[in-house]
Amino acid sequence: MKFGRILMMLMALIEQTLPEWKDKFLSYKDLKKQLKLIYPHKRQRLDDDGINRKEINDFVVLLEEEIEKFNSFFIEKEEDYIIQLKVSFSFPY
Repeated sequence: MKFGRILMMLMALIEQTLPEWKDKFLSYKDLKKQLKLIYPHKRQRLDDDGINRKEINDFVVLLEEEIEKFNSFFIEKEEDYIIQLKVSFSFPY
């Protein structure tokens, strides 16, 4: 099974169980589309002169945005769990 298909199945499962996380996923489809603009044909290698610098720059910008989105979400969730842990240890049962 291809990576994209497995990823879509996992995303669908998470969307069903945690719908509020939907907009926090990496945009795999957008990243893949951007890569196809750089390398339009499978296994085609282009030399430096054949690659459009704008398309590479657009991909890097999109990738950085996606990483920042994911990282921010992760940090937010980590902080939430740390707070929950501190609260649970500060109150005896």
